[in-house]
Amino acid sequence: MLKTNNLLKNPSWDRFTEMLFDAALAGDLVMVVYAARNGARWDACDAEGCTAMHWASTGGNAEVVRYLVSAGYGVLVADAKGRTPLHMASRAQVVEALVGSGAEPNVFDDSGRSPLHEACARGDAAVVRALLAAGACVDAQDLQGCTAMAGSQNVDCITALLQSGGGVSQSFDSLGCAGRVALGDACAAPVAMGMVLS
Repeated sequence: MLKTNNLLKNPSWDRFTEMLFDAALAGDLVMVVYAARNGARWDACDAEGCTAMHWASTGGNAEVVRYLVSAGYGVLVADAKGRTPLHMASRAQVVEALVGSGAEPNVFDDSGRSPLHEACARGDAAVVRALLAAGACVDAQDLQGCTAMAGSQNVDCITALLQSGGGVSQSFDSLGCAGRVALGDACAAPVAMGMVLS
């Protein structure tokens, strides 16, 4: 199996299906349309159960996501670990396109992690803000009892969570050293400090 950006290609794919997945990841709308119109399997999954929509979400091109939605690709389909395309969204515009097409921001994978947990773990503050704007639950806990804040080491992510009413007390005990430093830095910011004190 070939591995691309932590996504595993399926050796049984025909050339148009492989082209579709590669183009979805690369954000190449022209090639996505070409592959889809030439017989790429719409129900194909990679070795981890990810669909072309998962790959497009990882690639971060909202136009490709919108095209796949219009072609009938699902936004709610989960991979073998229960992750939806929203768990893998790498840009705020992709979050907006997925949520606008029916994706649920408070869906949980097999580990109890939400798309917000994943975005915080990646340190992607723009995606965190887009998920919060879409109604993501800021204090949802995974199966280990950790909130999204507990998994973040990014000041901007933590600030966005605090501004959205994220609780520090539930998260502080589960933060590692780097996360506590980031939380301290976020709390030092004037806007975030007002959120913690209120």
